Amino acid sequence: MVGARRARPARYALGVGDILNYLIWPFLALLLIVAVVIGILRKRRRLRELEGLAGRLGLRYTRAGGSGIHEKFGHFPCFVRGQRWRMSNTFRGEVTIAGRRCRVQMGDYRYREGDAESRGPTREFSYLVMQQPCGLTPDLGIRETGLLDVLAEVVGSEDIDFESAAFSRRFHVSCASRSFAYAVITPPMMEHMLARAPRYMSSGRCWWLCYEGEGLWNAARFERHFRWTLGFFERWPAYLLEEYGPPPARLAGFLAGEV
Repeated sequence: MVGARRARPARYALGVGDILNYLIWPFLALLLIVAVVIGILRKRRRLRELEGLAGRLGLRYTRAGGSGIHEKFGHFPCFVRGQRWRMSNTFRGEVTIAGRRCRVQMGDYRYREGDAESRGPTREFSYLVMQQPCGLTPDLGIRETGLLDVLAEVVGSEDIDFESAAFSRRFHVSCASRSFAYAVITPPMMEHMLARAPRYMSSGRCWWLCYEGEGLWNAARFERHFRWTLGFFERWPAYLLEEYGPPPARLAGFLAGEV
């Protein structure tokens, strides 16, 4: 029809839900970017602090990774879980305890759960291993008491009890030689451990392992566990060190490949 007006297209009215969608997704993307940036900055700051810590402790430090630790310290179960084992941010060196030179290594450790046929999540934790200031001794395990330990006490367990009720409640101690356990864990040692001990300590082949389960330590926690472990060995009775003799001059698998 001549002179007829062309119909205008209908305007689309934005609802509240549409407005929220336009705002929420960019906001979530921004939060993700901020989280990634913060994570990167924290990682860089941690690496700088670890490098500074190595200088204070007189240890060598390397960021580079390696895969030999599960072969050298495979007698500790935490180093042979899963597959694709890698270590990084590794400190190495020696300390002097009771006039005897003892080796030490600490750093980060990562592995993937599962086996060659099943891929699981990646886990990582920090650790410390230090050579004890004497020769080979019975293996001794000390860990914080858990629910399973409490249940095991009902049916009888290998947990060794001590004079301190507070210490016995907090820690589960196992050792083939009770006399050795009592010689190491004296009243001064109990006080030292109750003050600030790692969650898990275990000895094997003249080495002691300290770790706290999954999670990475910052520089302050590395230093705390390093100095705490030194204090742990400094409280060993002198007669015990004499009885088991000096530490081996060479240890198989020293410091994951270094001798």
